[in-house]
Amino acid sequence: MACICFWQGLAGIDLSSEKSWSDDELSSAVEGATDDLDGYTYQLDQSGDPLYPEFEEYEDLIGNTVVQYRGDDAPKGDVYAERASYSTDADAQLTVTASGTDAAFCVHVERIRSKKDDYTPPGITGGEGGLTYPGYRLAVTSRGGAC
Repeated sequence: MACICFWQGLAGIDLSSEKSWSDDELSSAVEGATDDLDGYTYQLDQSGDPLYPEFEEYEDLIGNTVVQYRGDDAPKGDVYAERASYSTDADAQLTVTASGTDAAFCVHVERIRSKKDDYTPPGITGGEGGLTYPGYRLAVTSRGGAC
């Protein structure tokens, strides 16, 4: 009986550590996401939305990428990327936080037009098409503290 209680106690400690982020986990995940997204390329359709729906908003892109770089003990969610009110699609600043930590990071995302990343699908007859989707690259940096 004592062995079962001890085991359940250890399991409870382990589970509780997976329910929140630590400062170091969030710092490392934001650094990994920043490095990964710096230079990220995509195209926009005629309405200004990303051609391939990898993300709708920078909040989704940043938050999901931070989660991908979480440590083994960090939860799979509970990351929040909040866009500053003065941000635009061309120049955005987002404050990234996570549950369980008071740490915050400011992620700066700058959208840069990149003609070399334009995409022109083939035409109906197989030749060059008449429609070109403009390409963009992201310049992403981060620093400690809220934006």
